Amino acid sequence: MTINPMEELRDSLLYMKRKGDRESVLRVLRAISLILPRSEDVAVSLGKRGPHEYLLDYKGPLLVSTSQEEYLPFLTGNQRRIDFAQLPDEILKILSSKPRELLDQVRDILVEESRRKDMSSTLDQLMQIILEFV
Repeated sequence: MTINPMEELRDSLLYMKRKGDRESVLRVLRAISLILPRSEDVAVSLGKRGPHEYLLDYKGPLLVSTSQEEYLPFLTGNQRRIDFAQLPDEILKILSSKPRELLDQVRDILVEESRRKDMSSTLDQLMQIILEFV
């Protein structure tokens, strides 16, 4: 039996609200990655820590590192796929205290995606979850 991704998100948010531990936040992030469009061009920002930004797409977390070239007026960046367990505690604590910001990013992505295909049911469910939990 497969669970609906929106039901998983709702259940994981409930669990995070009760527990608030690291694993409960990771469960929410896993649920969100199931909802995100299957595109390499779409990701939500989980937070920044120094020159590193943590993103989440449909495949899971990404670490994007930027640095300014010493003699050139531009930034260089690289990205690599990381495991959920590699997300820093500081980032997860912020996410657990402010889930609305993350859910708003997901909503914005789904609104944009709805211009290409019908996402009204998914958007309606997400809006109900946002209103219910945040």
